[in-house]
Amino acid sequence: MGDRDGIHCARTSVRQVPARSSVSVKQHRDRLLPWRPFAESSCSRRRQTDVIAPCRTVQVTIHHSHPFATGEQDRNPLRRFRGRMTAPVSIWAAAGGGNRAGWTLSSFLVAEGDPGEVIGVIDEESALADLLAATATVTVNLLGWDQRTLADAFAGVAPAPGGPFALAAWTDTEWGPVLLNSLGWVGARLRPDPDHAGWGLLLRAAVERVEIQPDPTEDLLCYARGRYRSLTL
Repeated sequence: MGDRDGIHCARTSVRQVPARSSVSVKQHRDRLLPWRPFAESSCSRRRQTDVIAPCRTVQVTIHHSHPFATGEQDRNPLRRFRGRMTAPVSIWAAAGGGNRAGWTLSSFLVAEGDPGEVIGVIDEESALADLLAATATVTVNLLGWDQRTLADAFAGVAPAPGGPFALAAWTDTEWGPVLLNSLGWVGARLRPDPDHAGWGLLLRAAVERVEIQPDPTEDLLCYARGRYRSLTL
């Protein structure tokens, strides 16, 4: 008989063993078979004799500081100065040409006047900066304590399946997307020819609409010394 599924038939191999041969049937079969079943392999036999050592609990210390934080002597003093300034966290958002973009921002301020202005510094390479080059309006959405995950998503430091706008409810306005459960929002019109401040793109926008919660039940989301903080309003 010939090969069956690439394996020599053991029964055929047995007939070919001479009657008075000193070679055993098993040895002859092993020479003809191109492979051995896993159950008969030496690896399997070794696994059956493995000894499992008992587990030993090791004491672990968890520190409150970041294990890979930059040393004090290597930190930027201006950045450390800014870190001691408590800043509210917001999402600046815009829409245009069927697209939406947003950016988490705590480097901003509100200047009173007639009209008043919002001034912020954003990443010049962000999707929001690209979209603002083609639109004249922007919204500023003030975040509450429970919206920390949303802030991380728009900052690009947390996963956002379907995009960050899919993580919360938004409504479209003539100034851009507005977060429905924000502590308040501003609709503003951008001044032409944005400037630079440090490494960021400096935006100035005239305020045209302001909406706030009269009695907010949620704390304001703030940022200080690299961590989120809450502030009761």
